[in-house]
Amino acid sequence: MVLMALAYLSSYIVGSEKELNDAAASITESITNLEKDIRTRFPDEYVTNIAARKKNFRDEILNLNKLHYEVLIYRHDSLSLWTDNLIIPAQDINSFEKDAGFQKFKNGYYITYKETFTGKNGKNISLLVLKLLKSDYITPNSSLRNRFSVATL
Repeated sequence: MVLMALAYLSSYIVGSEKELNDAAASITESITNLEKDIRTRFPDEYVTNIAARKKNFRDEILNLNKLHYEVLIYRHDSLSLWTDNLIIPAQDINSFEKDAGFQKFKNGYYITYKETFTGKNGKNISLLVLKLLKSDYITPNSSLRNRFSVATL
């Protein structure tokens, strides 16, 4: 996954091998920190309770909207909760890699993270996290600029 991101980033690094190594270290650190944060914030019981709407749904959305990444929860392969409309993937949840991945969407490049849980009824509940790596708008302007996410690198 880091290699896919680096292949993309290397076209923007025009300096030395040190810059490429620094970018690799930065991406690796971002992925490691993201994985730790997700595993801490989203234990099995939390995700299955949110999917079953056993917790105060409104308060949870407000709390999740404060995160520096987008959270999507799928029940039975159908999107049931999302924190932001920045990007809603059109493809099936099963097309994403388990754990960390890299994905290009219409508006940019994202680090993805997917974890699947089994609900009490035996059906799958999937957590998908999307963290913007670099925006890539079709028509950039003064409001929409193609740039690396400050929160990522």
